[in-house]
Amino acid sequence: MSDRLLQLEAFEVTVPLPRPLQLAAMRIVNRQYVLVRATDGGGRCGMAIGLSRSAPVAEWVRRCVAPHLKVSAEDYQPAYDRCLRANVPLGTNGIFHRALSLADIAVHDLLRATPVCRCMGFWAVSRDRRRSFWSAVIPCRMKQPNRSQRRCNRCRH
Repeated sequence: MSDRLLQLEAFEVTVPLPRPLQLAAMRIVNRQYVLVRATDGGGRCGMAIGLSRSAPVAEWVRRCVAPHLKVSAEDYQPAYDRCLRANVPLGTNGIFHRALSLADIAVHDLLRATPVCRCMGFWAVSRDRRRSFWSAVIPCRMKQPNRSQRRCNRCRH
């Protein structure tokens, strides 16, 4: 990829559960997710998704991570290292590293010829040569190299 990374966006999504989940005294009625999208000058995009658990992960991506990672593919690793060093005063674990990890996955999804979710063993659904990140969250048909197709226990396809 010779195109410059133009945009690193983060979105928060809340999904209500079909029925509440009770964990001891804690009652969970919905799940909060963070979606991170990396886009280059050619219009290609990479995606990452993770649980936010009500933490402001998307805001940390926008304010602390995105300004450092708008570089070409060749300059990505030095930019990643600079981002890590620049944010040391904010902490060396926790929300910042969750934000940085999601951004890193989205950028690598963009840079790789094979979607990250497929590398993890999930089949990526494509439409008009654009990848669907939902395949990493809700797998339908799992495909592995040189093996027969397995059926998904969730949807029985």
